[in-house]
Amino acid sequence: MVDCRNNLDTIYKYTESSVKDAFVSLNGLNVRLTAVAAACGFLLKFAYDVDLNNLRLLASLLLILCVGCCASGLFARAAGNLASPKVLLDEWYYESDEQCRLYILANWSETLKQVDAKRFWKAQCLNWAFVCFVLAFLVLADSVICS
Repeated sequence: MVDCRNNLDTIYKYTESSVKDAFVSLNGLNVRLTAVAAACGFLLKFAYDVDLNNLRLLASLLLILCVGCCASGLFARAAGNLASPKVLLDEWYYESDEQCRLYILANWSETLKQVDAKRFWKAQCLNWAFVCFVLAFLVLADSVICS
């Protein structure tokens, strides 16, 4: 006979670890988006110094698009539906440990779906921002070579 309590503990610990890892990954994406946005500001200074107007305009537009992608990825959105301690205390305090853990697991499962969708969006924003940044860098490098 399988002890369901052991399975619940294993699932609970795994899910708890997954939720923590998802939020760490989300924070890492935020840091990278912020770094790319800051690098755009730095590169924009060089775009200002370019003598060729067309290349300056193109590089500036790419950098603005890059910052827009970063801002879109950093825009505040709810991170998930974690079970609130108040609800746990008010509604689940007298329930069994297993029932309480199952309720928390259900909340974490929904939270992971939301956080994964948010991570996917942030990763897409980061990828597009990086593409714009590299293109702007290449335009600026070309302007240095041409002048």
